[in-house]
Amino acid sequence: MIKTIGPDHSCGKDNNTIRFVFLAKNYVEEFRINPNWGMKEFHVMRSHNCTISLNQAYKAKRKALDLITGTKEEQFEMLWDYCAELRKSNPGTTSCKQGFLARCRPIIGIDGCHLKGNQQRGQLLTAVGNDGNINMYPIAFAIVEGIPCNNAIVAIWVKKGEPEMYVHECYTVEQYMKSYNPSILPIVSFDQWPKIGIEPLLPSIYKAQPGRPKKL
Repeated sequence: MIKTIGPDHSCGKDNNTIRFVFLAKNYVEEFRINPNWGMKEFHVMRSHNCTISLNQAYKAKRKALDLITGTKEEQFEMLWDYCAELRKSNPGTTSCKQGFLARCRPIIGIDGCHLKGNQQRGQLLTAVGNDGNINMYPIAFAIVEGIPCNNAIVAIWVKKGEPEMYVHECYTVEQYMKSYNPSILPIVSFDQWPKIGIEPLLPSIYKAQPGRPKKL
């Protein structure tokens, strides 16, 4: 027979059996509103009156972000459809190339960088130009700069010349505006893109490195 009861207890509230998939589905809208919701704040689940481990919180947040943005495989599967929609919305146009030819500086720069995030590494290769305002102008990209120096200006003045005579016409306002005259028209939402049935592209092969996973 129970004679007394003490409502306060000191037993732990840790729950190591709750599945991260359950957490992701139940908190996906919260992560949609605030993708930067930290795991340290998330792992104390007041609504369920329990505490989960940081590892559970990490897996749940990663799964929730995948549910929101789609996995890298799902995103790569949409590339061909995206290209088809661009061609449909902008028939016969190559706006970036036209803008470059319509008067950017006659220089093309090639560069590449390593990718992180959903792409899981890989490299982004780019071809860019410079417009008349020394801004980077995109020409093409794939996944797998100059202002006359002070000494040069002084040398021109010593020869009684005008620096403007040595400046390319791409720096004029008229030619600068021509660079951005071609435009890419808006496209419809991805759920309305044409389905062309081409074998989907595969994301870059990524091997998980040892050590603590990247902070989300």
